[in-house]
Amino acid sequence: MSIPKAPDDLVNPIRKEIPRIARELFLRLEKEEPLPGVYAALPDPRKPGNRHEDEPYSNFMLFPFDASKFAYFAIGDLHGDLRSFVRCADAAIETVRRSASPDRTVCLVVLGDLVDRGCESTECIAFLLRLALGMDNARRNVRILFVKGDHDVALHPTDAEVRTGVSNGAGSGGDRLADELADPESWFTPLGALVRAFVRFLDGCPAAAWFDNGMLFAHGAVPHVDLQGRLGVDLSLWSPACAKDFMWCRLHERAPKKIPNRGSSTCEIGYKDFGAFVDWLNEASTRCFPGGKPLGLYVHGHEHVSGGYKPFPAYPVPVHTLTSFSDPDAYGTPAVCRILELFQSDKGTIEVRVVEPDAMSGMPTPSTENPPLPEPKTEKPIPEKKEPEPQPPPTLEPKPASKPRLGASVFLFCKRLFSRIKSGAGVENGSDKEARE
Repeated sequence: MSIPKAPDDLVNPIRKEIPRIARELFLRLEKEEPLPGVYAALPDPRKPGNRHEDEPYSNFMLFPFDASKFAYFAIGDLHGDLRSFVRCADAAIETVRRSASPDRTVCLVVLGDLVDRGCESTECIAFLLRLALGMDNARRNVRILFVKGDHDVALHPTDAEVRTGVSNGAGSGGDRLADELADPESWFTPLGALVRAFVRFLDGCPAAAWFDNGMLFAHGAVPHVDLQGRLGVDLSLWSPACAKDFMWCRLHERAPKKIPNRGSSTCEIGYKDFGAFVDWLNEASTRCFPGGKPLGLYVHGHEHVSGGYKPFPAYPVPVHTLTSFSDPDAYGTPAVCRILELFQSDKGTIEVRVVEPDAMSGMPTPSTENPPLPEPKTEKPIPEKKEPEPQPPPTLEPKPASKPRLGASVFLFCKRLFSRIKSGAGVENGSDKEARE
C-alpha cells in the first residue's frame, strides 16, 4: 500500500498532545468514569440464558437511535491515514452545519482497523482518543462509537514491549508504530503509554454495534453457519467466537453459501448464510431486546473495495462496504476518502448517502491544532431590588413661641405718631414736660 503521508503541520500538533491524552485516559479508566466524547450505549439487557456471566457486554452492544439530537455517520478502515481521518470528521461536522438541523451532535461510527499500513497510526490513535475524551476544542460536538477491528485487537502489550500482531503486508511502506514499538524501552515512553491506554480503551468498545432502529455495524461479517446452529443453545452473541467472526470474517459479494474455513483468517460467508443469521437475530431480538426493530441495514469495513464504497445488492438486507483511507494503488482504490451519512426517511426506512470530503466546497483546511476554548460570556449580575427598611414614625416637637417682629412695632409706633400729629397734639419734648410739672 502507499497511503499518502500527512503533512507535518497536521502531524506535529497531535503528537505534542500524546502524553496528556494518555495520562487523561488512564486517569478516567482507573476511576471508571464515562468518557465525555463517547456515544453512550443502552444498559446491559442481559436476561437469564441470554449470555453467560463471563462474556463481556462489549462484544455485542445495543445503542439508541435519536435522530432529533444526533446525526449519524460511518467511517471505514483508516489504516494510519491521519489526513483522511481529520477530513472525514470535519466533513461530517460541515454536513450537519449545512443541514436543516445544524444544532445536532455528530455521531461518528468508526468501523475499526485504525492502525497498521499507514505512516500515522500513532497520530490516528491520539486523534481518536482526543475526540473520545472530549479534549478537541474544535470538534466538541462529536461523539465517537469505535467498533474494533482485527488490526486493533492485534496490538499486544507485553511486559517489555508493545508490538503489532497483524502483518502489515508487503509494500506497506513501513508502519512507524511497529518500528517505534520494537524498542524494549518503549514501555517507558509516551508512545508506549498511549498504545496501552488504547488497548484498555478497546476493552469497552463493541465488536458489533446494534441500534434499536435496525442498524448493525461491525468491522467484518457475522457469525458463520457453524456458530449459528449453536446460538441460543450453548453459545451467545457475546461469546468470543462470535466476536471474532464480527471482526475477522469477510462477506462474499455473490456466493450464496461458503464453507467455514477456520484454518484461515480470511474465512468468507455467503449471502444465504448471512440471511440465516438475520432471521435468527430478528427472532431473538423480540426476546432479548424488547422494542427493537428488525435488522434493516448492515455497514462494515474490512473489504478494501474499489472506490472505497460498494453496496452488496444480492444480500437480503442492504449491505454497505466502506473504506475511508486514501490509497491510489491498493485494490484499484482511487485516492479519495468517503463516509456514509445514515438517516431515517419519513417512511421509517434507513437511508444512506455517500459523502466525499474532498469534493465538498468550502471545507476548512485539515488541522489538528487544539485551539483554546472561548471564554464564556459573563453577564453583569442584575442587582437585587432591596425593600426599604421600615422607618420609625417622626416625632412632633412643639414649635417655640413666636417672637414679636420688629417691623410690626415700628409700624405701630409710626402710625400712632402720625395720628397725634394729625390731631394737633404734637410731641412733647423734655422741657415742656418739666415746665408743666
